[in-house]
Amino acid sequence: MLVILLRYLKGYLVIQLNGHSLERFLNLCANKNLYLWNVKKNQEGYLCSISRECFYELKPIAQKTKTKLSIVKKQGLPFFLFYHRKRKLFFAGVLFCLISVYIMSLHIWDIKIRGNYSYTKEELLKFIQQEKVCCGMKKSKLDGARLEEEIRKKYDSISWVCCEVKGTQLIVTIKETSDYGKKSKFKAPCDLVSNKDGVVLSIITRNGTPQVKKGATIKKGDVLISGVVTLLDDAGEPLETEYVSADGDIIAQTVISYHETIDLYYYEKQYTKKEKNFFGATIFTKYFSYFKNHGDYSHYDEIQDTYTLKLGESFYLPFKFHKITIKEYNLVRKKYTEKEVKEVANRKLALFLKHLKEKKVEIIKNNVKIEVMENQCVLQGDIVTKEAVGKVQKISRENNTQETKEDTP
Repeated sequence: MLVILLRYLKGYLVIQLNGHSLERFLNLCANKNLYLWNVKKNQEGYLCSISRECFYELKPIAQKTKTKLSIVKKQGLPFFLFYHRKRKLFFAGVLFCLISVYIMSLHIWDIKIRGNYSYTKEELLKFIQQEKVCCGMKKSKLDGARLEEEIRKKYDSISWVCCEVKGTQLIVTIKETSDYGKKSKFKAPCDLVSNKDGVVLSIITRNGTPQVKKGATIKKGDVLISGVVTLLDDAGEPLETEYVSADGDIIAQTVISYHETIDLYYYEKQYTKKEKNFFGATIFTKYFSYFKNHGDYSHYDEIQDTYTLKLGESFYLPFKFHKITIKEYNLVRKKYTEKEVKEVANRKLALFLKHLKEKKVEIIKNNVKIEVMENQCVLQGDIVTKEAVGKVQKISRENNTQETKEDTP
């Protein structure tokens, strides 16, 4: 591929060879290190390609072997530029496009979230925008380390965050608490702190100094594994202090309080056959769309499909096209029976428990009760779980005191 590109940049000729001593001509070219490629035999003789520099050295060989040379095609960038030398606007447009692509490559035009289970993509994107990280910002102004730290502070269930820029795309990869058993990629000195209240069932330390033992009661924010490692001499006296990235597995028994209310009266959507389609576009950060006339639709759903232009997998361009579909519906007021509302309540609770299991949270005991009242159904109670706890927190070098927490009998 590189050889083909170099040939195109330098330019080459496709020539026709005619004569009675063509084999001798080819042998003499090889003897003088004149490289010919794509040699093909045809009715008139041979058709082949040769570089511009070597073509001028063929004349004495052609005279010696009485071979006739004729140029069939001129290929490559130099000939292309020569043929189109009067098309100044064309080259100006090409130059403008190249400069535009380069300028766009200096910005972020798409943000992708990976690894989220408990938190929606919209919720995380909204928080990221609050931290002044958005599409259109320069890559040079992005402080990935600060953004990672702010996300870990905001969301307790997120134990590890990685912000990576590929092309013009910002990829935010998160690991929630249940995924912390995997080896952490956080290499800076840090502590592993509790993100929940509970009782330690087991602890395995891979790196750092453990601060709790089995049976210890922990609170949110307590240091579980410290990144401060004190080396002792033979007499047991402190010799040296090192700061490492704490890593380990801590399993704790936790309690989740669950509360949800379901109204017995509800509205059901009944869609009509009326719908309209509209189109819009986002150029850089500006949204453009013609007037959307919803007509007499008092209730409607708006469905938007977005198509983003990109070059390759990660080079996103600041151009998006939107298709908006408006669907009309009518609201019909209905009321659950006691049996129906209990089925709805059980489905909601089952879905909540399913999400916990997907996060590798083990359900020990379910104390949630369902009570149907006059106008509503109430789900309330505690769920006792067994899960991995711990989130990364940058180490504080000001306080190196380490105390091990342990329940007293």
